This record gives sequence, C-alpha cells and structure tokens, in this order.
Amino acid sequence: MQGDDQMRPIEPGYLTQDITKVPGWHGLVAWDLLFNNLTTGLFLELRETLSRIYRDQQVHIALALTVVGGTLIPLILLLVGDGAPWVLGAVLFILAGNLAIRSLFLKIPHASHESRSGGRA
Repeated sequence: MQGDDQMRPIEPGYLTQDITKVPGWHGLVAWDLLFNNLTTGLFLELRETLSRIYRDQQVHIALALTVVGGTLIPLILLLVGDGAPWVLGAVLFILAGNLAIRSLFLKIPHASHESRSGGRA
C-alpha cells in the first residue's frame, strides 16, 4: 500500500483536465457596457450642472476616469483574463468608476441647497 502512493505521478490540479463548461463572459461584458455607458450618458447630460459646481478640468477628468476606469479597463480584463482574479479586478474597477461618478452626482443637491440658502446651514 505504501508503495502505491509513491508510484503515482503528481498532477498539477486542473491544468491537465479538459474544460467542461466555458463561463458566459459575453453576456457579462454586454451588461457591463450597457450599464456603464448609461451612467456615462447621464454624466454627459448633467455636464452643464456639474460645470457650475466643479471646474471644467475636474469634470473632464471625472468623465475620463469613468470611461476608462469604469468601462474600458473592466472590459479588457474580462476579455483577456480567464479566472477569478481577472473578474475580481474588473469588478473593483467597475465599483471604483461608479463610486467616482456617484460622488459627483451626490454633491449636486447639496450645492443647489447651499446656493439657495446663501451658504448658510
């Protein structure tokens, strides 16, 4: 019995096995593009309002970070990578892009309230 364990070749896990099911990344990529571009479209729609609150340079940087960090990088990660670390990286970039754009959107009601009240709390 002890001799049998020593004679077996050690296999490196799943590397030598056939792929039984390919993950459906194409649907996830399509949904990612749709929802992130909807957010970008809303950003472009509110650009005039945001330009009253922020400088133009800040608005352009936020738009670039949203498009690149929230859409293009996750798309590339999902198309290139195959595995959990790649998907996790894509999800983190999507969340970071959405957090950046939402932080800008959340300041709109506060800025309009401050302008109506004359800066008083």
